[in-house]
Amino acid sequence: MTDIDPYALTDEQAEGITSARSEIVFAGQVEACRMGQGGRWLSEAFYLFKQAPGLWLGLCIVFFLFNFFVSLLPLGGFLTVFVNVLVIGGVAHIASQLDLGHQASFGSVFHAAKQHPKPLLMIAAANFGLTFLAILVALVPMLVVWGGDMFLPLLQIFSGSYPADQVQEADTVALGLSVIVSLLLFMLLLVPIMMLYWFAPALVVLAGLKPRESMKMSFIACKRNMLPFLLYGLLMMLCLMITVITFFIAMLFFGPILMISLYTSYKSIFCEEVGLTTSE
Repeated sequence: MTDIDPYALTDEQAEGITSARSEIVFAGQVEACRMGQGGRWLSEAFYLFKQAPGLWLGLCIVFFLFNFFVSLLPLGGFLTVFVNVLVIGGVAHIASQLDLGHQASFGSVFHAAKQHPKPLLMIAAANFGLTFLAILVALVPMLVVWGGDMFLPLLQIFSGSYPADQVQEADTVALGLSVIVSLLLFMLLLVPIMMLYWFAPALVVLAGLKPRESMKMSFIACKRNMLPFLLYGLLMMLCLMITVITFFIAMLFFGPILMISLYTSYKSIFCEEVGLTTSE
């Protein structure tokens, strides 16, 4: 004898039942997350990766090949700055669509370039300008050691054409220290620039903010979530080590995860899930 569930719905009853769905909306404020969220950003990125692995692998391969070949061209690095911000915005759009259960295709990566080109390019211009300014400031220690004629000797030293007798007479210790200080100073200046830039494309594409507002909120978000970003950075360093050990084959897996984690971290800090009830 088969047991009958007295609480089971008939087909007619099931057709009229309401289904609860959730929508991810921009909260308009910055959430301070716990340190463990840094790891969750990557695990959630892996979940979205599994939704469309072929799409993410294709995007990652095209993205890295484009950056590699364009960087070989004159002013190629300048061009990649502006193209990459459009791609990052498109990646945020694709991740958002998959997270909501919608379909996405390779062409979806051009959504940001079509809908938000001006604010994204303004963010890229600000990022380029600030980075260039940081380079100029970082060169100060080398200017102090070498003076205004530092560039020619440096090029000769690195190219191996600097006279050997002059190399012995040069103050190599001072040169080495000035280079190290300049690199450290540049890395230090690069941190706030990255904080301004990290969430800015996603905030423009997904929240509709203006460039200045998006960069301001991005900086505040990074400042309030230093501990999650610390864990996130340590995990990404581990991924980088695995990538090097596997002769960069693992980049095919970790590359998409890194791209998607830009969205998952944005979602964790800026968004909230709102339940929607719709009748079917």
